[in-house]
Amino acid sequence: MHDNEFDFLIVPSRGAAPIVDACTVYWTSRRERSDHRGGLDRVVRSFLSNPITKAMYLPFTADIGNLDIGVSPRDVRRFWCRVVAGMLRAPNTDPFYNFYVYLRSKFCAHPTLEPRANTYQIDGIPRGRKFAFIDTAVSGQAICEIMDGFSEAGLDDVLYIIIIDLEGKRLKPLYRKQLEAAQQQNKAFLIYTKRLFTEDRGPAISGIWSVVFPELIEQMRTIVPEFRDLGCAGAGLYYWTVGAATAPSDTIIHTAVTLRRAALIRALIYSDHSPANEALKEYRGWIQRHDLFERRTTQEIARPRLEAALQVTPRDVQASSSHVVRVSISKDDADSVVRDFQKSRAAS
Repeated sequence: MHDNEFDFLIVPSRGAAPIVDACTVYWTSRRERSDHRGGLDRVVRSFLSNPITKAMYLPFTADIGNLDIGVSPRDVRRFWCRVVAGMLRAPNTDPFYNFYVYLRSKFCAHPTLEPRANTYQIDGIPRGRKFAFIDTAVSGQAICEIMDGFSEAGLDDVLYIIIIDLEGKRLKPLYRKQLEAAQQQNKAFLIYTKRLFTEDRGPAISGIWSVVFPELIEQMRTIVPEFRDLGCAGAGLYYWTVGAATAPSDTIIHTAVTLRRAALIRALIYSDHSPANEALKEYRGWIQRHDLFERRTTQEIARPRLEAALQVTPRDVQASSSHVVRVSISKDDADSVVRDFQKSRAAS
């Protein structure tokens, strides 16, 4: 990425997050060893200049359930592509990017809800910056819809790094053709893996909680002209933790994430699989003891914290089969949030 002059990396999915995390630690340790003769200044400059250490986490999650809200997963993905385009071109005025910033400020202000920290600042990015985009794929539909969304938004100078599950056996022919065409044009790296164990497994794997607000998505598309005209909408957030770090449940998850990171790093460092297998065994044992792969565990941990911290009263908090936390709010509350956003835009 650095050789191709890409400035930062977008991490849109919980499946890709732990892989980026492990690669960042691995790359940093290798650079520190190779740059030690140049002293600390060289190490720091090398660290800051590489896109993998400037990762921006944006929740492209489109798992909004089977609610009849007139918004498809494709519409949600198009929304996030517009967020990126607005961030790069007109961060002060773009409605899509500004809504994401507004949502962060409104729903991430409580001390027990910490938004996933971006190691690359989301504000004030110079226009025209090139970025890489890393994601996982099973059927290929989601990543191809995102690629189409970026193209629709006029963002064609993107490097896609796509980690494909089951060695591509479940790729649908239409999406395989699109991905392979992008690879032939040097716009994509396709990485085939036997089993992508990071996919849809919950925060014990990803380290990130993904939260969506379906009713708010519906109201944004209904009320805000720009959303209605383009037919796309989204309302989602990443949380690095769902509660205070001292809570027992958070300690359990943080320990799981630490064990997972150790296993991945050992797999990167050692050609002999024994160290990685030992770490994975310890990790699996921890997961099983605490039922961290169970949807109900994700829901039980997330529900009380979200109910206590959000500035609107949830009607319900559910975890999907892929461990996305869906927060249902009333139509009146969703309408109030949208109207408040419009007022804030008018006043700025």
